[in-house]
Amino acid sequence: MDMDWYNETIGSALDKVVRRNPNAEALVQRDRRVKYLELAYRARKIATGMSRMGITRGEHIGVVHPNDVIVQILHFSSACLGTVYVPVNIMFNPRDLRYILGHADISMLFVGGKYRESPLAEILLEALPELRQINGTQLVLPDHPKLKRIVQIDHGIPLSAAFVTMDELEKAGAENPLPFVNREVKPEDISHLVYTSGSTAFPKGALLTQRGMVGGAFW
Repeated sequence: MDMDWYNETIGSALDKVVRRNPNAEALVQRDRRVKYLELAYRARKIATGMSRMGITRGEHIGVVHPNDVIVQILHFSSACLGTVYVPVNIMFNPRDLRYILGHADISMLFVGGKYRESPLAEILLEALPELRQINGTQLVLPDHPKLKRIVQIDHGIPLSAAFVTMDELEKAGAENPLPFVNREVKPEDISHLVYTSGSTAFPKGALLTQRGMVGGAFW
């Protein structure tokens, strides 16, 4: 593709592909197929829902979920809103998970799926047992003051009254969704915060930029 990747953001780069090939397959997972146009629209809805629940550009969103179509869509939702995407290792034990949620300054956390047949939402409740005592979705956690919302990706009844459902989030963003490309986001902005495995100590975070991610994908 003819693209000046150095001056692109994740959102602007994908937007060019969406405009050129809207009906091409963007994501494939077994029998699931997502076209570029559908990917961009759903990413916009989720980004708008996050915005309407109080998340702003530059804040950190975490994702605890096995690799999946929805994980990739959330990646582009973060790019749309201009937040910093924090993929959380699903193999972290509750102690490490609790540490990461505080150390990474995560404002909104998406959780779902399973690891070794254990629902990751249940592991999150082990990491933050205080969530079991909360009766509302607007969080006030003394040990994690930045964490505003937790979104349960899995369908069905939330495992905690503290969880917002994915359906609720997308419904909040369905009307007048944000533009896919946020012009305030610059190539030098931080796009990701990625943690090491933490095999000898607590995991350590590495910051990646919009430009770095686009360049890596391009090359």
